[in-house]
Formats: sequence, structure tokens, C-alpha cells
Amino acid sequence: PLGVGPVPAPTPSRCRTEEGGAGRRGGSRCGHLAAAAGGVGLRGRSFGAMPTPASAAGGASGGYGRSRWACCVLPLLGPLRRRSTGTATDAAEPQAGAWASWMLLINFVAYTSLYFARKPLSVVKVAMQDSLGISTGTLASIETAFLAMYAAGQIALPALVSRLAAKQLLVAGYLAAGAACAAFGLVQSPSLLVGLWALNGLAQSICYPLHIKVLSSWFPSERRGRAMSLWATSAQVGGVASVALAAWALGAFGWRGAVVVPALVAAMAGLMMAAFLVEEPESVGLTNQMALSSSPGSGTSSGEVESYSLGKVLRIPRIASLMMAYFFVKVLRYVLMLWLPFFLVRHCGMSTGLAAMMSCVFDGAGAFGVLATGALSDLVPVFRGRRTLLAAAQCALLAPALFALPAVSAASHGGAVLIVALVGFLIAGPEAMLGSASAVDCCEAAGRGREAIGPAAGLVNAAGSVGAAMQGTLTACAAAWFGWGSLFKVLGCISALCVPALLNVARPVKQPSSAPRIVKLL
Repeated sequence: PLGVGPVPAPTPSRCRTEEGGAGRRGGSRCGHLAAAAGGVGLRGRSFGAMPTPASAAGGASGGYGRSRWACCVLPLLGPLRRRSTGTATDAAEPQAGAWASWMLLINFVAYTSLYFARKPLSVVKVAMQDSLGISTGTLASIETAFLAMYAAGQIALPALVSRLAAKQLLVAGYLAAGAACAAFGLVQSPSLLVGLWALNGLAQSICYPLHIKVLSSWFPSERRGRAMSLWATSAQVGGVASVALAAWALGAFGWRGAVVVPALVAAMAGLMMAAFLVEEPESVGLTNQMALSSSPGSGTSSGEVESYSLGKVLRIPRIASLMMAYFFVKVLRYVLMLWLPFFLVRHCGMSTGLAAMMSCVFDGAGAFGVLATGALSDLVPVFRGRRTLLAAAQCALLAPALFALPAVSAASHGGAVLIVALVGFLIAGPEAMLGSASAVDCCEAAGRGREAIGPAAGLVNAAGSVGAAMQGTLTACAAAWFGWGSLFKVLGCISALCVPALLNVARPVKQPSSAPRIVKLL
């Protein structure tokens, strides 16, 4: 409350003064209604559970202007709000929605910008090789160093995330990624190129789970799937925009400019978050939307933020199964993304241009799949809090589609478009959801607090990063052992293996009983 003490009884003279010379009867009635609307002080000092716009904004100005608004408006709004939910938090709902949308936009733009420090390497490889005379093996080492440090950073993340503020770590990660990418464009030594790109991967590894942690505080469970899926499409937007900028800079400034210019975009995103990102809704007077209640014994007795080590995160129920499923989903996604055009050219007789168009169809259908998966996981009651049921259904449908892809693609171009679009639609949704909303759901179902979200999302994404890094070796082995024609049968089997793991994640978590041990035995 803005003030304490009993509400003074309204006097006719005061009401007449405050209302600009209003009649004695009307002024007194207005004051009594204001007092009955929840303890509204005539001087605007105590508005009970229903703040005025000035008090909600943190204003300290008092006076009779505010009481005039209280006398006339609060008696009308108070009963209506009480009838809606019985709480005073409804008054902040429009403001909370505006803040949540603003935070979603900031996180979307920021993560889109992070791809400007990741994708340019794929554009400048040929120019780098011609300019520096480095081997293809060195280029492969640069890529491997990035993926290895990205996975290692997400594995080591739990001990760091639970001790520092997410906003501080995000700003540091973006600035470090931009600096490492810019320095990469200024050196010549192969060892420095590998080391700087590895540092870039380490800096970027911390960003994804921290974005998940921030967004989970702004969106409740019933809207989490749509918010996370919309945010996840920033990867597709960032990939397209960063490649376009790098291609332009390559023609204008050479390969070094094609790396340095996009790096500045990533660094500016870090500065943007430092200025505008709000990590906790409580800091602007709003309610945190994470409906997580810490399990007994999970918090610290002194009220300090609980830290989560690697072992502690792994003991969260269903996290291990979610990690295994995400590993295989990432293998499927990256094999299809990186090798599908090659397969269509070599084994289906397509031209390079047509195969490139199929890759665009795959990515475009994937964007629609992400949005549809998020909407279904929120709007269909059976999937709320159990989003992995939807992912399991998608993986079950994906398996026969992968089995049929080679034959359908070789039969006709129209059939190839349809089957590639179906595969892209089905795989992109689980990939986006398992590492974000599903990781939050696991923490929520286990009764873990908000401090567990970042470490859990980081570890799940680390498993996915390992799968992405290993897909090249797995693809080569599968092609050597079974032939390229059988590769998609292997992928179909992997998709089928994801189903039981995802169904296990969807099972309800058994809450520990508080009964004595002898009662449990009986």
C-alpha cells in the first residue's frame, strides 16, 4: 500500500473542494463509495489492493487530483474486478501482456542477431581458402572446434547459471561472441582461427538456455508453447538474414569484411539487451508467470538462490529421457538439413538448383511446423504440461515418411516437394520444443524452482549439440555400412526410437510421500 492508517470519513466541504464545487450530497456519496471500494484514501495515500495508474507506475505525487479519479472510477471498477477473479492482479493484466510481448520481441531480435556471429563462416570458406591457402581439413577443424566448445559450454553451464543473473550472462555472451567473430576476421594463423572460433562457440553456448529462463518468467504454462515456438523461429530468420548480409559484405569488402560486419550486429544485440532486457517481472511491479513451487528441501534455509550442479540436474525426473530424445532429434534434423540436397542430386538425379529448392522447402515447412507445434501444445488440453506427447506423435509419423522419402523423391518432383515438406514440418516442431518448453515443463512437474530452468535447458541442449556434432560421423558410417539408399531407413529407425523416450517424459512424476518409512513398508 502507498499509505497506512484509517481512512478519514469524508466531509462535505472536502468533497466539494475536491470535486470542483460539486453538490454536498453528491460529494459525500462519492467519498463514501470510494471508502467502500477497498480503503481508498481521499488524498490518494492508501488505495488498498487496487492501485491508481500513478501508483502502479511508481509515482510518488499525491494530492487531490488522484483522489478525484479514485472517488469516481474505483467504485465502478472495483466490483467488476472482484467478480472476475477475486484478486487485485487483474488490474495489471494489460500492462503484463504489453511487457511480455516487449520481452518476447527483444529476445527474438537478440537471438536472431546471434546467428550473425555464426553463419558467415559458411559463406566465406572458399574465399578464405583461396586467400590464406589453408586446407579443407583446417576448415573442418574450425567447424568442429565451434561445435565441440558449444556442447562443452552447455554441459558446464549448470554450475554458472544458478549463481549469476541471466541478463549479465547474456550480455557478456553476446559481446564475447561478437568480439571473437570480429577478431576471427582479422587474423591469419590457422591456430588462431581455430582458437577464436572455438571461443565464439563457447560464448554462444550460454545464450540459448538463458533466453529460455528469461522467457519462462514472462509467459504462463498455457501460453508457453506458442511463445517459445514463435521465439524459436528466430533461428530460421537469423540464418537467412545473416547469410544475406555476409554475402553482400563478401562482395563489398572481401571475406574479412563478411565476418567483421555481421559480428558487429551480434555485439549491438548485447548492448540492446543491456539497455532494455528485464529479467524478472517483479522488478517492474508485475507477477512472475512461472508457476513453479520448490519441492520440500529443494531451497536453502537462508533464502539464497539454490545452485544446480551437473549431477543435481541429471537427478531431475525425466531429464535424462528428454536428453536422449533430443540427441536423436538433433541427429535427424542435422542429417536432413546438411545431407538432403546431396542425396537428392547423387541418388535421385535432381539438378543442383532443384535440390537447393528442396532445401528451402524443408526449411520453410519447418518454420510452419514450429508454430503449429507450439499452438497445438497450448490449445489442446491433453498436451498442456505434457508436450512430449505431441512430439512423440510427430516422431511416430516421421518414421514412415523417412522410409518413403527416397522412393517418392525419385518417382516425381511433385511427390518430392510434398514428402520433403512433410518431413521438414514433422522434425522442426520437436526440435524447437524439446529444448525449450519441454525442459521447463520437466522442472515444473518435478517441483523445481526457477533457478533450475537455465541449467536444465542447458544440459538438454548440450545433448542436442553432441548429436549435431556427431551427425557427420554417423552419416558417413551409415552410408558406408548400409549404402546411401538405406540411409533414410536408418533415420526412420532413429525416429522410432525417440517415441518411447518421449512417452516416458510425458508420464506423471510421482511426488515423494511425507509418510514415515514404516507406513510406506506396510
